[in-house]
Amino acid sequence: MTRRLTRDGAPEGFVTGLAWFPAGDYERAVARWASLAEDWADCAHPDYCRRIQFELFRYQAAGLAVRAVAPIHLDDYLPWCEHEELDPELPATRANFAAQLTRLGDVIPWPPGRNDACWCGSERKYKQCCATVVFAPDADA
Repeated sequence: MTRRLTRDGAPEGFVTGLAWFPAGDYERAVARWASLAEDWADCAHPDYCRRIQFELFRYQAAGLAVRAVAPIHLDDYLPWCEHEELDPELPATRANFAAQLTRLGDVIPWPPGRNDACWCGSERKYKQCCATVVFAPDADA
């Protein structure tokens, strides 16, 4: 069977969501898991969101059709991890949870329109918030 592809090469109907901690959950996650604290302890939530935006641009430039941001709310995530018998600290577990949220449609579409509210929850227009992140395809993060 041949699947139709979108302009960016993803299978039609295929949605990729990137895991992201909303404000409040982000701070709780960093405090809870040493591996996150190692990378993010000195990073305020708005800066974390900008780094996530950079990754979204980077994946897009590499041809990965990212269509959504999957918010990880710890009050939902931790019971799911327990039920699935997965370590909540592991990046692969967060990716699996994000994939499930994406399948269920419990995600934030990305990218928003320039005049739409930013996906990060700042209540600012996307064009005045995370869309201002500069991305050069050959830049290293």
